[in-house]
Amino acid sequence: MEEFVRRTNMDGYTREWPPIPGGGSADQRGLVNEAGFLLFKSVANLPAADAGASIRDNLVNATRAAHAYILAKQDVSEAPELSLTEKREVIVIAGRLYNFFCGERDLYGMTVSPPFKGSGILSECRGDILIGKHLLYEVKSGDRPYRSVDVRQLAVYVALGFAENGSVVEKIGLLNPRRGTFVEVLTEDFANEVAGQSAVSLCHSLIEAFSSNLVSL
Repeated sequence: MEEFVRRTNMDGYTREWPPIPGGGSADQRGLVNEAGFLLFKSVANLPAADAGASIRDNLVNATRAAHAYILAKQDVSEAPELSLTEKREVIVIAGRLYNFFCGERDLYGMTVSPPFKGSGILSECRGDILIGKHLLYEVKSGDRPYRSVDVRQLAVYVALGFAENGSVVEKIGLLNPRRGTFVEVLTEDFANEVAGQSAVSLCHSLIEAFSSNLVSL
């Protein structure tokens, strides 16, 4: 896994946009990233002619929802308000996600926050983006390179999807709208590189691990 991630961060990604200039508080980045994704989710099914105005109109609601999510997740009583710079970052992240996923990638239909049934020690959970039934994406908006935990998260979702419907998603991908990069890889190639197994065998191994209580995620 480490070798796969190292190669991805060196030359295995594609640059889609320039990085978003810094300016917002690093302490607020989690809130900005969550608000950006929720804002994208609120306009994902709109035509391009309507999406831009709706992104601006829905900014307040998306930010409030992100506040509520962060407060519950971190068990704190309050979160600081976003600055003007941070609100702009939210809009840029949402716009980049819309432009990336709501073009030709959406020809097969897109599901935002696709659900996955639990298995063994894993409870029901949700991914980020599923295109048709063949391409599963995870969005990571931090100002950092891709990490092994990001790819392991995708592998878990692939295994849960296989446990539910008996098929393996064809491709997996990671997108960082803040850094402006993405990577897509065939699931079969990924499984062979990180585990020396076929995608189906890797899914079986992961499901067995979940059921045998051998891993903690």
